[in-house]
Amino acid sequence: MKILKINPLKPESKIISEAASILKLGGIIVYPTDTCYGLGADITNAVALRKIFRIKERDRKGISMIVRDIDLVDKYAEIDNNRKNIMKKYFPGAVTFVLLNIKYQEIKMNTVAFRIPDYKITKALLKKIGFPLTTTSANISGKNVCYSIGEVLKQFKNKNIQPDLILDAGNLKKNLPSTVVDLISWPPRILRQGSVNVKEAK
Repeated sequence: MKILKINPLKPESKIISEAASILKLGGIIVYPTDTCYGLGADITNAVALRKIFRIKERDRKGISMIVRDIDLVDKYAEIDNNRKNIMKKYFPGAVTFVLLNIKYQEIKMNTVAFRIPDYKITKALLKKIGFPLTTTSANISGKNVCYSIGEVLKQFKNKNIQPDLILDAGNLKKNLPSTVVDLISWPPRILRQGSVNVKEAK
């Protein structure tokens, strides 16, 4: 695994470009977010997605994505104005919204989950790549999420399948995971209460 140090307050464009090139080729990166370190891949690349699940050592199931702006949600999900207004209320931030997938040919899942992190590195990556990026915690399934690169390396270093690149932004603040809201049903239903209170969403 290649490790590149990156400034979380002023991400270096050269490092962002290198990470973007790896992602465009179907590679996997470890990157920092506003919750913890995550595993990133092009969510529309079936080969890259399979590699994510093999790295995490878990069965294939739903996985969240981060998008550059709420307009991209329309491309992949079934959404009306009521649901969009709720999303606008909480984006960007640590809230994930689950919707029905309308692009099954691109993403082989019945539902899709979206988040727009409030974090400079993820914003820079999304601007560079132009496609949705997976956002799943950078850890072996069932093990603790990682807030430092030391924790990431401890989980992955002896594995046969590893991420291609790690973006090291130092130790992250130990925030709760994102709050997950099911917007398929109405009124909306909280699937996981995280760092953001969304009780008033409905």
